[in-house]
Amino acid sequence: MTTRLDADQLRELLAEQHEFEGLDFKSAADLAVRRDLVELVKDMAAMSAEGGYIVVGAADDGTPVGLGPTARRDFDEATIRGRVRRYLPDVDLRCAVHEIDGVALALMWIGPHPNGFAILSADGQYEEDGRQTTVFREADVLVRRGTASVRVTHPDMARLRDRFVEQERTRVRREWAADLTAAAAPAAERPGIGFEEELGPFGARAAQLVRVGDTVPIRLLLARIKPVVVERVEQDDLEGLRGVLDRVGCLLSLAILLDLDWLLIGSVAALSDAYEVGHEQFARPGTAGIAADRIWLEVALRVFAVGGLAVRQRRWSMVRRLALEPGDRERFAQLGRTWLRHALVYAARGMLLQRESGGRQVEVSVLKAAEQLALATDCLRPDERAEVDGAVLDSLCQFDALQDLATLAETDRPRNAYPSFGQFYAHRTEPAIERVIQDPEVRRAVAPLPDQDLADALRLLSRTAHQVFFMVWDGFDSRTIEQFLAENPPREPTP
Repeated sequence: MTTRLDADQLRELLAEQHEFEGLDFKSAADLAVRRDLVELVKDMAAMSAEGGYIVVGAADDGTPVGLGPTARRDFDEATIRGRVRRYLPDVDLRCAVHEIDGVALALMWIGPHPNGFAILSADGQYEEDGRQTTVFREADVLVRRGTASVRVTHPDMARLRDRFVEQERTRVRREWAADLTAAAAPAAERPGIGFEEELGPFGARAAQLVRVGDTVPIRLLLARIKPVVVERVEQDDLEGLRGVLDRVGCLLSLAILLDLDWLLIGSVAALSDAYEVGHEQFARPGTAGIAADRIWLEVALRVFAVGGLAVRQRRWSMVRRLALEPGDRERFAQLGRTWLRHALVYAARGMLLQRESGGRQVEVSVLKAAEQLALATDCLRPDERAEVDGAVLDSLCQFDALQDLATLAETDRPRNAYPSFGQFYAHRTEPAIERVIQDPEVRRAVAPLPDQDLADALRLLSRTAHQVFFMVWDGFDSRTIEQFLAENPPREPTP
């Protein structure tokens, strides 16, 4: 995977206008000064836990202030590696210098450590005004907590362990899939199930294979999705791409309907592989074929459609996994967004969710687009609950709210949560939120937050929805939600 260090990526990071766990702004860093060097190493070590960007030459709000003339020479990879090797001998570092608004800034990417975190190999100390300050000790492990780089605690270790396990699962799963595909290539081409099959027979064949316990054809199919998607993209075959993604969506729907974890993992990984093709297109501006933003939107629409099914089937843990578990965690750590939010940002920039009405362009809700897809694709709504009038749109609104809550429970970046559900009346969304409030198991599965944090998250979503969709959204109407918010009033601002 290619890490983005181009000027456009730097502009996007500056446009965030605030730091977060995967982004740190430094107004200055002179590597010849021990204090600056040690402080930079501290942030690099913390970023090594999960990956992230450091921008040098920018104020805390992302305003470019520039590197000093001496400092600029220091920010090439060889020089930085030499400076930090004493403390971080195996850091995954990439660096580039760009001019933005007439000043030079350094953009650094610190990749996730293959062992899950970096262990510092020397004390980090500096002397100033006759006093020695110790920033970190040999064998310390640092992590990012909000915008700070701090020593690891037991809760941090549990979180890093879980991420490392998931990272290894993804690696082993992909290696296994590649080996299996290579070893059984002739079997993969045998008649039975394939992306070229008509959608109805495809879904029936997949169900039959699951029923008899023959999972190999499905696993092989999912393992080889990427070259199939690349072919459709290079041929500018949008309908062909949609057909492939519909079939993966059908398998994902089957996983949710029958509670099949192996099929859920494989189908999400396949969609992530398809999403990655969009990144490869994005990295080659002007390349012929389907544009990256269109690829990302088509994947996201299937995730939303299947997310609605997960809500209707009350598969709460699957809702969270659809929102937060694309296969390539490093990629989305770089982006600083969840894959659904990333897709919608670029769809908006590309004006992909617009249609002509009365001689002018009007925006179409992603939830309405996902509803139209689900209603037109039988295998994306295989449940009886979908037959109730408005049930699909209701479940999509609820999935959107739940994935927002899951995101807010996972990250300190409020901008990652965008309440598309605010384009519709509150009664469509409220049942799922009431479940999160009232049912501890649902809350634990979707958004494991204490009452106060959950109330703050709901207020944030409602406030944002009103700001963006003020003609429709005027707050929650549910007495259960109103009472919960009253019992957990806003925190007093910190003096």
